[in-house]
Amino acid sequence: RSSVPRMDIDHLFVSKSDIALDVLRSIQGAMNHYGYEIVDTLLTDLSPNPVVKASMNEINASKRMKESMVHRAEAEKTQQIKAAEALAEKLHLEGVGVAKQR
Repeated sequence: RSSVPRMDIDHLFVSKSDIALDVLRSIQGAMNHYGYEIVDTLLTDLSPNPVVKASMNEINASKRMKESMVHRAEAEKTQQIKAAEALAEKLHLEGVGVAKQR
């Protein structure tokens, strides 16, 4: 429990072995005092509280939404730049055409 609160939800599922090792170390110290040796610990499943899970899902969704908004804004910026460049080129060519007519 001491290492889990410091991790985000994605990291928790990736690092089950790290968590199991932390549990082994903490239990081993306490049990050696009583003459027991802990050989290994097995972490089978992570099951956060439903409220915590919903909150973390909401946080992940908002992060993805933020990334999506950034990408959309960049795409819109690129479109506006291309439209402005096209308009500038059009006006330049019209000016060249008018100059040639004179």
